[in-house]
Amino acid sequence: MSAVLEIDDLRVELLSGREILHGVSLTADAGEIVALVGESGSGKTTIGTTVLGHLRPGAQVTGGEIRIRGRNIFDLSDRELRALRGSEVAFVSQDPASALSPTRRIGRHFEELGQTHLADLDREQLTERISTVLADVNLPSSKEFLRKYPHQLSGGQLQRVIIALAFLVRPSVVVLDEITTGLDVSTQSKVLETVRTLCHSNQVVALYVTHDLSVVRELADRVIVLEEGDVVEDRDSVELFGQPAHDYTKRLLGAIPDIAGRRLLTSTREATDGAPAVLEIRGVDAWYGTKQVLFEVDLRVTSGSCVALVGESGSGKSTLSRSIVGLNSNWSGDIEFGGEKLATKVRARIASERREIQYIFQSADRALNPRLSVMDSVLVPIQQFFGLRGAAAREKALEAFEKVALSASLVDRRPRELSGGERQRAAIARAIACEPRMLICDEVTSALDVSVQAVILSLLDRLRDEEKLSMLFVTHNLAVVREIANDVVVLKDGRVVETGSVDAVLDSPRADYTRRLLADTPSLFRTLPTRR
Repeated sequence: MSAVLEIDDLRVELLSGREILHGVSLTADAGEIVALVGESGSGKTTIGTTVLGHLRPGAQVTGGEIRIRGRNIFDLSDRELRALRGSEVAFVSQDPASALSPTRRIGRHFEELGQTHLADLDREQLTERISTVLADVNLPSSKEFLRKYPHQLSGGQLQRVIIALAFLVRPSVVVLDEITTGLDVSTQSKVLETVRTLCHSNQVVALYVTHDLSVVRELADRVIVLEEGDVVEDRDSVELFGQPAHDYTKRLLGAIPDIAGRRLLTSTREATDGAPAVLEIRGVDAWYGTKQVLFEVDLRVTSGSCVALVGESGSGKSTLSRSIVGLNSNWSGDIEFGGEKLATKVRARIASERREIQYIFQSADRALNPRLSVMDSVLVPIQQFFGLRGAAAREKALEAFEKVALSASLVDRRPRELSGGERQRAAIARAIACEPRMLICDEVTSALDVSVQAVILSLLDRLRDEEKLSMLFVTHNLAVVREIANDVVVLKDGRVVETGSVDAVLDSPRADYTRRLLADTPSLFRTLPTRR
């Protein structure tokens, strides 16, 4: 019996002549989940999109075949290829919001897909198929739910809607592109279990494109490791994680912080007891519109320490961090910085307060103007806070770039011309150029591959030591918490349920909620249940 998906000697190159896939071959049988892993630029995303018949601008297939149930997709006409997508091959996006029309109700998305690819079903049969697939992903099929718009759903609900849409037509192959990036650990665990169950029960081949090797261990049947367009390992998941053969694989695994206790950095072990408070939060309530989302929150960050703020989506992490920096003014209580109370609105704060608390976003694109070079983006706060112009301003900016180890040859490029890690370094440089006393880091490593993540964590750790910075590290990744933080504050539904040192909270949690978060966090070292 032939494989469902066969990729034979696939070669892809850019118009410049640079080859980015060097003869990649793989096969996948019905119901098999195959993970494609590697650093940015390894070729994993190119493989996934090429299976869909898509190539990024400036790229072309120069050799090889991709066969789905024996049909070479490169022999298909444009019309046949369009029919193949959504029926035989489905796609689940990293960003579900971008895959759904904001002006269409959830039910309408399912109806349109059914009308296009399931024309042989009558209305009653299609309604039953939609109800079944929604139940498979633990979503309701009520009229109330189907009449909602995408913006009315949580991130986890949106991701499950996209998965349901992909499986509605019962495809042969589904390509999953970083589908858990940005999800909290509990939602991630539910999404992964949903994907695993659907693929195995429906005998669908899944190509799972990801940088998160901890997730791969818990989801994939087989792992293909790519390095700069070459397959360096293609092995059973249990075998690969038990005994990686290639040095590149060993390096990737060695770069992953783990909830089980391993630390790659050591400076976070320094004691901060008795240090003066840089940030003191007492009795803070906050609202999102008319809904209260924070209740009597207390939090303390001492000089030179890093406090991790963790919790599921909707717990209030981002609302609290944005209230601290003044991006959310709908709060009450006391927030003191350096012993002085902060005004609720950022415009009511003095320049030194705005300069000394800097916010680093999950997406560097939110801090860097896409129409400006990264140098010009960094010059803006330098001119604003220090009044420098010309050569003096550029010299100060170059000092910041040097601190984050971003090459001077890159600083006059626009953000889109840089890699994800380079853009995040530029965003950190923009914050560092302000000479802050405190950084608020909001999911700053969630979209980065493991090697780049390790570099950024090491960079932040070094800057914290050299620049005498305090940090509030907002994250859903408890393994990263183990790596970077001194103390942890756990939020649930806007309330603090647990605080303490990293080791105390992660090794001996007191709250049931914290124990559940830990149980849902993927680990390279935890024993997995038998599931294959």
